[in-house]
Amino acid sequence: MKNEKQLVIERSQKADLQLRTLLGNRRITIDEALNQRVSAWKGPEILLEAMQYALFSGGKRIRPALTLAVAEAVGGKQKNAIPAACALEMIHSYSLVHDDLPAMDDDELRRGKPTVHVKFGEAIAILAGDSMLTEAFNMLSEENEISPERRIQAIRVLATAAGSQGMVGGQIRDIQIPEPTLQAFLRLHAEKTGALFVAAAKLGGIMGGADATTIQELARFGALIGKAFQLSDDLIDDIEDADAAHEEEVNIVKLIGPAETVRLTQEAIQQAREILHLLPIQSELLVALAEWIESRALAFI
Repeated sequence: MKNEKQLVIERSQKADLQLRTLLGNRRITIDEALNQRVSAWKGPEILLEAMQYALFSGGKRIRPALTLAVAEAVGGKQKNAIPAACALEMIHSYSLVHDDLPAMDDDELRRGKPTVHVKFGEAIAILAGDSMLTEAFNMLSEENEISPERRIQAIRVLATAAGSQGMVGGQIRDIQIPEPTLQAFLRLHAEKTGALFVAAAKLGGIMGGADATTIQELARFGALIGKAFQLSDDLIDDIEDADAAHEEEVNIVKLIGPAETVRLTQEAIQQAREILHLLPIQSELLVALAEWIESRALAFI
């Protein structure tokens, strides 16, 4: 007879497989669109090579896939959401390049590969990140079937999520947390990680033609998914970084413990599920994403 731990592991493996399956076609679509975009870029060869290296480093494409899934769920065309999805992934990739820099986290590996500054040098890494940031907004501004008003709305959403009120503000808090409290960490998570998940959901709603009320509820869903995702990431990082070099680092898991971190993750996922239940939409990917995040957190109980 299987014990509870074995059942949790099996649930986690099943959720991971389901998510990868549902991400599959969307990930291919995003990669093809990004590759087409990269091939059209002009500029110094070394810069373009570094940008391509950063963009195609093996990520799951969860954020842009979320944008496509939401756009489809609210009745929009996938092709109309692709520019927003790609712009969001460019922002995410740029943030990782800058996060890895010596002045920030000083990481030498990302997803098992040398980080951009290790492979190309610090100056090229900074400029590659800068270029992806600006190209993201260039892509969002291009004319397509989406109305100018909605494109402007999308630009504002992404700019807010990526700037001082969102991701960059969160990065500052990550560097300079004044006092390691639960609220301080949750605010950091909401800005550094959650803001892009909020943007992913809102962009899908905007590009899919959703009304303002639906977009507002989708933003709440994105915030909760982002919160749960970061909490589960912190659980994983706490296990992987359990060595002498990281003993002095304070994170939310060390502050409140694994059990409470798992509880907060489950609480956020349950609230996200309730929002999905109330919205007039159906999406296997959105449900699977919530299940995957919860199941990988439960693996730490």
